[in-house]
Amino acid sequence: MNVNTALAENIVEEVKRVIKEDVIFIDDTSTIIASTDPSRKGTLHEGAQLVLRTKQKLYIDDSNLGTLKGVKQGITMPLINHGSVVGIIGITGAPEKVEAFAELTRRLTELMIHEAFLLEEQKWQDRSIEVFFNEWIRSENVDQELMNQGMRLGIPLDRPYLCCLVEAKSPKSQPAQAERYTRSAFHSCFPRKQNFFVRWGEDLFLLMIEVSGLRQQKDLSNKLESCRKEMEKHYDGMVRIGIGSSQDNIVMEEAYKNAKKALQAATQDKRLIFYEELSIELVLSDVSGEAKSTFLTRVIEPLQQKRELVQTLEMYLHCNQSVKETAGIMHIHINTLHYRLKQIKECTGIDPRTTEGIVAFYLALEFLK
Repeated sequence: MNVNTALAENIVEEVKRVIKEDVIFIDDTSTIIASTDPSRKGTLHEGAQLVLRTKQKLYIDDSNLGTLKGVKQGITMPLINHGSVVGIIGITGAPEKVEAFAELTRRLTELMIHEAFLLEEQKWQDRSIEVFFNEWIRSENVDQELMNQGMRLGIPLDRPYLCCLVEAKSPKSQPAQAERYTRSAFHSCFPRKQNFFVRWGEDLFLLMIEVSGLRQQKDLSNKLESCRKEMEKHYDGMVRIGIGSSQDNIVMEEAYKNAKKALQAATQDKRLIFYEELSIELVLSDVSGEAKSTFLTRVIEPLQQKRELVQTLEMYLHCNQSVKETAGIMHIHINTLHYRLKQIKECTGIDPRTTEGIVAFYLALEFLK
């Protein structure tokens, strides 16, 4: 892998912060691709051709200045990464003057190149894993070829995994920052090698957690909740997690669909949900937006301008229709509560003191969430 122009220009800028002399960066065609002297950019440097052949430092002074084209007095050095020359750095000035910091400059540059290459390799690795998981969780059957592909990426498919979908919205953080925060929190809580983190779309992440070494679901739930709270420290909005599993350890299509349904059912009050915990929430998550809107218009819209009645209804539901408990928590007389329940019936035509009525109001308030 060779250094591209963008990285070369960044390197030259960083080196210039350390030394005062002009600096050039030369690619494997002996062309200057970055320079503190703009007039030299794009020109051929014959001294670099010698450096490419010998992999040795070249001093350019009065002895060879007249025989090499496109050069100035200074020191030109090869940049090595994994035994190969990936570029050449040059410092302009009398060799005896710039010699003192030439080696420091070379080492600094090689370090920057090494880090840039590692980052690029990590991006390719992450992309390969993302493509693999897309294929895996959407496959109804897993063949040997897919299993072999997983092994090459370090993802053994013959182990039990939980599929977790994380929605993390942050209006202030850039996508790259959001991903870094979320990834860091996940790996802090789940450091094992067989746990995987994948960006899954805007504000969405896929976590695959290998559960063979974990104990009860309660322990896992506590760990995921700690992870969720750690993620939420970096966001203004809330972080929600839906978790799904599959009866078949290898085919993850079912687990992914379950995680998706669990995430859809997660609310402000309950931000982490296992698919197995779902009951009525599972049914509600499948109701269309149009049906919800029609239902809300019929049931709850007449109360929208009467916040006191809505609050009374919410508390009445929270207290399992206990008149005494509701009145006590709201610090009102029981007769006042009965009057408000009567008002709710008059406004909506639905009596909250009947089974049919309380179910209708429960559904309406859930849809409002």
